[in-house]
Amino acid sequence: MPRPAYMMLSKSGTFDQTTNAASFFDVVEIISVSLTPTDAEGKPIASKIIPFVFRFVNTWIKDEHDDSEQEFESYAICKSPSGVMVFECPTSSFRFTGQFHRMFVTDLTLQGFPELGSYEIRAKIRKAGEEEWLAEQTFPFIVAENPRIPAQEAPAPSPPAG
Repeated sequence: MPRPAYMMLSKSGTFDQTTNAASFFDVVEIISVSLTPTDAEGKPIASKIIPFVFRFVNTWIKDEHDDSEQEFESYAICKSPSGVMVFECPTSSFRFTGQFHRMFVTDLTLQGFPELGSYEIRAKIRKAGEEEWLAEQTFPFIVAENPRIPAQEAPAPSPPAG
């Protein structure tokens, strides 16, 4: 049965095709956002002014008893603290061609986040055609409001030119 190896959300990374090594830079733990106006219920909505592009990977390790011809399916979803889906990587099929299988999403663009708090990406794996998931892994990250500059530290306005 395949096991979780790792899952990562980062701002950038690289994949060495010669050595099959993956590197990740600026791993996402906390995403700072500015709040936008409130929704109809008065709840603040977190939002990025500029869309943020992520690199996402979930990686599974092949068990020594797994048949190399066995087809598996992997699925990943990210949800907000209240369960709102932020993004989904649809179910995809694969066979292990080596010890590890990586599912990459290199241009995962998000326009914003529905709320502040602890988000979770959850990935699952199962044998193709079966209902039961064999294993899952998670990757948490926090969406937090930008710290505000106290009024006494705010820069004074510049006098008009002219």
